[in-house]
Amino acid sequence: MISGSYRKAVLPGNPVFDKIAALCVLIEYITGQLAWPNELTLEYWRSNDNPGADTKKRWETEGSFVIDVGEKKYHSRGIGSAVTGAIEDLGINLDNREDLKWLMDVADRNNKTGYLKGYSAKHNMPYLIRELYKPGSFVNGNTAVEAGAHVIFTALRYRQMKKVGSYPRSTDDLAKTSLPYVPASDEPFTLGSYKKQMFCLGESLPEIEARLKFWLDAKSRADKADARAAKTADEKATIVAFGDGKNLATIRTDDDRLARALFTGNRPPDIVIGQPRNGCVQILSNRKHQGNPRFMKSVEKLTELLQKVDKASWFFDSRIGAVMNGTRSLKESVPTILTIEAIIDMIASTVEF
Repeated sequence: MISGSYRKAVLPGNPVFDKIAALCVLIEYITGQLAWPNELTLEYWRSNDNPGADTKKRWETEGSFVIDVGEKKYHSRGIGSAVTGAIEDLGINLDNREDLKWLMDVADRNNKTGYLKGYSAKHNMPYLIRELYKPGSFVNGNTAVEAGAHVIFTALRYRQMKKVGSYPRSTDDLAKTSLPYVPASDEPFTLGSYKKQMFCLGESLPEIEARLKFWLDAKSRADKADARAAKTADEKATIVAFGDGKNLATIRTDDDRLARALFTGNRPPDIVIGQPRNGCVQILSNRKHQGNPRFMKSVEKLTELLQKVDKASWFFDSRIGAVMNGTRSLKESVPTILTIEAIIDMIASTVEF
């Protein structure tokens, strides 16, 4: 049951690991339970632009807790994650909350490096939650958020019970079940650790099977979609030479899998410009350049230049060297007024390799 002043949560559209983890912090705060409540309403803000005064007033009237939207964005606040922001906004004392301190540290680190998505050959929730929002997933947004929250709640319950010293079931008995196979792993938020934690916490075997099948189906769909994208991306792209032997590719698509698939082809470009139908442009960089400080600093300067000459908002993702006017999640962002030719000229004059 919900208690206190919050009856609603506002999150960015298609919330990923950090935002869902912040939602879990809120849910435990207002219900006292590490479980999904029936009463909580969710609203998604699908714009890169800040909400106006009328919207913020409505949210206040509705008893909304805002997670990583507008001035609540963690990078605007100079903090490490939406989890940290939620803990600060709710005034939670972490002195006796090793579990929340751990969650905050994981979220802060992941926002800097994206390390969680690389665990267990992509058999992990932080990677797969993003796949659930992509074209062809056919999963309702609230269903995806609840499924992601269950993974986080399970990890927190497991850590809390570990302090007590015993679990309803032993890990030794897990191998005796016929539960679906997932790669064994103790890394945070992998399907392997999720399976073990649910089993040890005493979840019913049919429930564990259904939860695992949900994520395994998402992994299967993602693998098939990536394979299709790899076959068709080159055909749909236009290659532009610039600078000293560098190549840039432009592609018109609503599926960012196609844009990213260009980096895995026979002649991967240095930069890809994705152009969805809503006009919100994404500038992506080849992974081989992301460890180059000179390159990353110049991409950040490109962001500043775009913000100066354009009426639309742009933001720089320092983890992957990307500059975005909008994303699939923020599809209601104001699109850029700049032509692709103008953007290419700015890239050529600003980005250094």
